[in-house]
Amino acid sequence: MFFAVLILSIAKWSVLQAVYHEAGCKYTFHVWQPDQDVLNQMSQLRFQFDNFTGHANYDMSKMKLDILGDLRHFENWTRNLEKEIMQMRVDSAQTKISYQDLDSEIASVNREMHVISRKIDDLEMDYFKMANQPGKQPLTHFSNGRKAIGNHQRNLIAILKNSVGDLKAEWLLVKRELDRIRRDNAQLKQGQGSLRNDTLKLKQTVRSIVSTLQSGIPTHKTTITGPRGHMSGLSSELARVQEAQEDLKYETIDLRNEISTLQNSNTRFENNIHELQVENVRLKEQLKSLVREERTGREAEVVRAKPETNSPVSRDFIHQDCHELYQTGSRMSGVYNIKPSEAPLMISVYCEMVNKTGYTLIQRRVDGLLSFNRRWLEYRHGFGNPYGEFWFGNDLIHLMTKQKQYILRVDLWDWEGSKAYAEYDTFTVEDGINHYRLHVSGYRGDAGDSMSYHDNMAFSTEDVDNDLHTRHCAAENKGGWWFNSCYSSALNGIYHTAWYSQARSNYADGIVWFTWKDSEFYSLRKVEMKLRPKVP
Repeated sequence: MFFAVLILSIAKWSVLQAVYHEAGCKYTFHVWQPDQDVLNQMSQLRFQFDNFTGHANYDMSKMKLDILGDLRHFENWTRNLEKEIMQMRVDSAQTKISYQDLDSEIASVNREMHVISRKIDDLEMDYFKMANQPGKQPLTHFSNGRKAIGNHQRNLIAILKNSVGDLKAEWLLVKRELDRIRRDNAQLKQGQGSLRNDTLKLKQTVRSIVSTLQSGIPTHKTTITGPRGHMSGLSSELARVQEAQEDLKYETIDLRNEISTLQNSNTRFENNIHELQVENVRLKEQLKSLVREERTGREAEVVRAKPETNSPVSRDFIHQDCHELYQTGSRMSGVYNIKPSEAPLMISVYCEMVNKTGYTLIQRRVDGLLSFNRRWLEYRHGFGNPYGEFWFGNDLIHLMTKQKQYILRVDLWDWEGSKAYAEYDTFTVEDGINHYRLHVSGYRGDAGDSMSYHDNMAFSTEDVDNDLHTRHCAAENKGGWWFNSCYSSALNGIYHTAWYSQARSNYADGIVWFTWKDSEFYSLRKVEMKLRPKVP
């Protein structure tokens, strides 16, 4: 409109008049001068135009300042949101670490439960043997007092069996509780996955908002209202995710408390098992005294029935070792009953009848079905099956090596089909007061001397540390042995397959004879420790 008025004013203001002169053929131009009214109108129009332009510039500047302020607000909010997302990532990582710790604790509890179950089964087997021994040797030749002792003994065995049954029932309850904790842990993992998904969605939404803001400055303030509404929605979503994360933290704390309760229950179970083992030892001692009295009575009856006998050996039915069985005509390898001197009972042991003698096996590893990571009391009395994997017992090894001078032979088999052996002319084990200290010397063989390093060393188990190392060798190598610092041979370790690495085990804890394979990370396939008299 302003330009139209200006053109009309110029049209009024500049009117040309032409005068034609024929004589000189000349044109004369007379310029029309505007009057004062036109000039005043021009001044007013110019003032209005300048005023309008100033107001327009002021409005544009104010709009730009408002938009820049909103952009700074969004940038600050975006930074705070990124900080919160980063904190959520840190919390999620800590929660993941907590879940891993819980998994390891649950696995540890599970292993302890299996150990307790195995110990309970061993106790039941001992009670079964103890209950059946009086049946094999009836006390028909004794007085009523001895019969009363036998009845009392059987009552004690029945009480112990009931105690073991109650302990197993309680163990089953704990096992079910452990399964419930596992299910709760699985639900916690699902919640963690949902939290991670919500965090990813929130992050994608923030990225879309930031990209929208960075794509260009909006031309009007009303374009900001959309992101503001979306921002409020994101804040509520973030609050919900944080609330879910807090719930997960509380659930994790509850799960840790339950695991602590289970560990306390395991400790109580172990204490009960130790008490039962002590009671088992006491009952065995009572049975030994009863059987000793019964054997004395039977020998007296045999002497009265056959006062004149031409038998060259007065103790044909009692053999101190497998070599004496071989001398009396036994030529078939298998399980026999022997009775070392000072031993209160007959002992079942595997006898290998070869090379014109009988070897008494005191240790065998063949298939890995039996764990040798056991406590002092179990190594003291022995464990396992004479036909398979077993340990003869430190008390019995001491009594045998005390009655005669024995040669120790160690037979070794690897996983490639090779076999080697090592023999020692001197092999004795002291009593329990001296921690079953080993004395071994006089090597010969083709496997190398890996036993002399352990000469004069006391026996160690996972609960009794008698080695010379700053660490606990028996606990780290998971088997009882005469550890030094720590070992050159360890035949009671974990049953690994040939070469194994620290990725499978933190320490070299296999069945090792170092001088044969020149490495502690090769576990043998089969080993046997056996004794024969030095002087038949």
